[in-house]
Amino acid sequence: MEKRHKGAEGTSTVMGESERTSAAINNMMDQSLSVSATRQNASARAKFDRFLKVYRSTTSSLASLNKDDVTRELFGCFLTFLYDDKAIGWQTSMSYLSSIRRQLEG
Repeated sequence: MEKRHKGAEGTSTVMGESERTSAAINNMMDQSLSVSATRQNASARAKFDRFLKVYRSTTSSLASLNKDDVTRELFGCFLTFLYDDKAIGWQTSMSYLSSIRRQLEG
């Protein structure tokens, strides 16, 4: 069964089965990335919270940081913390740094 929808210039076009299948696959991929990003953010946040306990000797967490706490030194120390953990690869370390930066900005 074909489904009609408006084209880019307002003309009526026919959306075929392959286009609907492609749209469904793209939607599934977007949902998958969202789940993956959520997991990555949670993993990065857990690592960062463990780092803060060592770095600050308190029970600090990502959520408790204020703007003045976020410095280049803090991120440099976090990168060193990740580097010292031999179970974490370089690419994962970079992903964690990026995730924490995004979470702090958001």
